Amino acid sequence: MEHSSSELGYRAFQRQRFETLVRRCGVPEAARRELVELVERERDTRVFTVFDGAVDALARLRAHGLTIGICSNWDWDLERRLRFNEIDGLVDFVVCSAIVGYRKPHPAIFDRVVADAGVPADQILFVGDTWTDEIGCASDAGMDVMHVSTGVGCAGLDHGSVPCADSLGAVVDHVLGPGGQG
Repeated sequence: MEHSSSELGYRAFQRQRFETLVRRCGVPEAARRELVELVERERDTRVFTVFDGAVDALARLRAHGLTIGICSNWDWDLERRLRFNEIDGLVDFVVCSAIVGYRKPHPAIFDRVVADAGVPADQILFVGDTWTDEIGCASDAGMDVMHVSTGVGCAGLDHGSVPCADSLGAVVDHVLGPGGQG
């Protein structure tokens, strides 16, 4: 929490953590400084791509008047990355670990999702791609959950009563009914 009061403070925290890591790994001081500077420069150029079908899935859900949020263990710049990928207008709220001061699986980040959604936890469907950090914890927070496999598959997972989707389109079909007409 103490490092999440500003972007500058959070960046200083990250840099200090990384410097400690490379020092503990035995990287010599000159190389350590060079490596830390390289990582700092690269931070602002990194780009992520959205899952296949994400824009269409979000637009279909949005067209039905659903409140949509993103909960991510990401850096302070998450909202800038969402704008870059042109999906910022398709979500109502963003819960970013760097800003709220907690990372999934901490219960406080799920409490923030409930608060920002503005509805009781049992009226939220939390869709996640990691079982332990997302599905189990969101369920513990009282939310309905759905696992989406993003290419790693679900082999060996006992889903119990938790629905699983192999694409974001399948998530929309689950929410709106087959064909998304619900």
